[in-house]
Amino acid sequence: MAGEEHDDPAESTGETFPRTTSPGTSSSFVAIIDPNTRAIANPHGAVSASYVVSATNAEILVQNRNGAELARRSLTDFWSPIYSGDLFSLESCRVVYDPFRSRWVFTSLGGGTAMWLLVAASDTSDPRGSWSLYKIDTDPSRTMFGDRPSVGFNDQWITVQVDMYRTSDNYFAESHIYALDKAGMYAGASTIFYQLFTPNDFGRSQVPALSYDVTEKQFLLGEWNNNFNGVGSLRLFVIEGDTSNATLYADAFIGPLGPWDYRAPNYAAFAPQLGSTQKIHLDDSRMQSVVYRNGAVWGVHGIFLPAGAPVRSAVQWVQVSQFGDLLQGGRLDDAAAPYISYAFPSIAVNKNNDALIGYSRFSAQQYASANYALRTAADPLGTLRDERVLKAGEAPYIKNPAIGGYWGRYSATVVDPANDTSMWTLQQYAAPPSGGIDRWGTWWGRVVPPALPNPTPTGPTPTRTPTPTYTGPTPTPTETATSTPTPTATATPTVTATPGCGLQPESGCRTPAVPGKASLSLKSKDDDSKDTLAWTWAKGAATARADFGDPLAAAIYDLCLYDATGVLVADANVPAGGLCGAKGPKPCWKAARPGFVYANKGATPDGVTKLTLSAGVVGKAKLAAQAKGHNLVLPGLPLALPVTVQLKSTAGVCWEARYSTAAKNDPGQFKAKAD
Repeated sequence: MAGEEHDDPAESTGETFPRTTSPGTSSSFVAIIDPNTRAIANPHGAVSASYVVSATNAEILVQNRNGAELARRSLTDFWSPIYSGDLFSLESCRVVYDPFRSRWVFTSLGGGTAMWLLVAASDTSDPRGSWSLYKIDTDPSRTMFGDRPSVGFNDQWITVQVDMYRTSDNYFAESHIYALDKAGMYAGASTIFYQLFTPNDFGRSQVPALSYDVTEKQFLLGEWNNNFNGVGSLRLFVIEGDTSNATLYADAFIGPLGPWDYRAPNYAAFAPQLGSTQKIHLDDSRMQSVVYRNGAVWGVHGIFLPAGAPVRSAVQWVQVSQFGDLLQGGRLDDAAAPYISYAFPSIAVNKNNDALIGYSRFSAQQYASANYALRTAADPLGTLRDERVLKAGEAPYIKNPAIGGYWGRYSATVVDPANDTSMWTLQQYAAPPSGGIDRWGTWWGRVVPPALPNPTPTGPTPTRTPTPTYTGPTPTPTETATSTPTPTATATPTVTATPGCGLQPESGCRTPAVPGKASLSLKSKDDDSKDTLAWTWAKGAATARADFGDPLAAAIYDLCLYDATGVLVADANVPAGGLCGAKGPKPCWKAARPGFVYANKGATPDGVTKLTLSAGVVGKAKLAAQAKGHNLVLPGLPLALPVTVQLKSTAGVCWEARYSTAAKNDPGQFKAKAD
């Protein structure tokens, strides 16, 4: 389905957005709309350089980065090789994308007489392809069941945390934290080694971080005490060691923070909405979303205010050093009647330390909507810019009159691996009813932070408001949890995008001197090994041999493909120098009479097998690139036109061709000649 386009001054005109306002979306589109098979959505999602994946309790959707649907599967179909339960026994789906290995990870809980943790890793960068599936029994004694899984990763592990409850009375029993061997999962091992930590005194929902820094530690963040003598606090947890002998310990307390309530009074439906006296249930205040970026842990969750007699919910976020120091934090809160409630937040942080928080918004003056707020690294510490509406609500939402509209427990906000600067958010909103039944909807938006000079990754510890004196227990970061090495999960039977192309097409690139003399061909197959790319730039602008630099030793090349919205959708890197050849290494690059030629049958690192650079006067210069195989990450097809292809060099010159029409543009092939 085609997406909506929104004017984004910060991106489209180069203007600096007012410091108090979050930028609009550069693109946005619908994801999964309630098929009326599950009352609670629990939406989650992730983004790669080519695909956008959404998951709910109902189904899984794969789209390209413009919103066109590429694949859709029910949860029962996806898990059927290892799990035979019906749709109502599957819930709490989470999907994440690992940009370091270009793999997708998907988790669900499967119920019934047992409670299974279901974990899957894609076998390639294409989420439509094959997956390795694993099933873990969370409690062989059958005295507990799991709920609320959360997923993170670092260099060594895929980490999944599950809250466990007693089957006898539904009370919380203990936390289960699974550190799964990432290398084994990605290799499709028939059995996967993991360590199980079962701390019974660390509380619940220690959410593992999505780690975008290289680190052997797995950081986790959880709510510790919402109101101890008028003070609230969080706590940092750490897993460290290796995949066969790791340790989980409780580290620093995070605070002091202002107090909050854990949930609404009587755990009742709480948030008002336009068009109905029935309120919407906002669940509780456990931690929602955690990332590790630029040496710091960021976390966000919903809270209920004021403590002791809550009348609204707010979003609380923090940035914490890896040693537990509170660097900054704040709240998105409306303390004036008739009150706005904010809930189910998620957070992303880019390489510049800009942060985006997405969430749902509720009040008596509106239908439940999807919203977001940005802060840049240059903004004052502890602040967010004014919020924006991602998708306005369209109707009242009442799924079950007995409990109200029970809103989904999750949302997703992620950094864009295509450039590591823009960010995406997937949020829930109230969709129009169908057949007299109210429905939820989910919506994606891409946000481009405004370009600001000299972003500052970190800053001094700020003073928060309110700032009570912390009178809680003295931090003692020496507690440890016992792990159980458990090599028992059965499997059922990479590509790395190089962020060298930049956020937008570069200006001033050289173009063909004759229209129609540059061509682009992409072929996407079910078998990734048969994917191909061919690009030719012929009869081009004058190019001297010196313009190519010295690729034999120093000049690096990137072939970059941008879609109609300016989104980088494919990037193939060609390194300088190097040795290639399976039968006997020889230089990958060689000098040719008019320029240089790169040849690499191994197609590493990004699938390029040949790159020809030929200098010449106007109308005689020519460039050609060929790529294929597993290492080539193609964009999702069809492409939104016009498409721009640029070849960029660290020597400081770039070459470009633009394609406004295509001879073929379907899910399997793109073929076009340049304007």
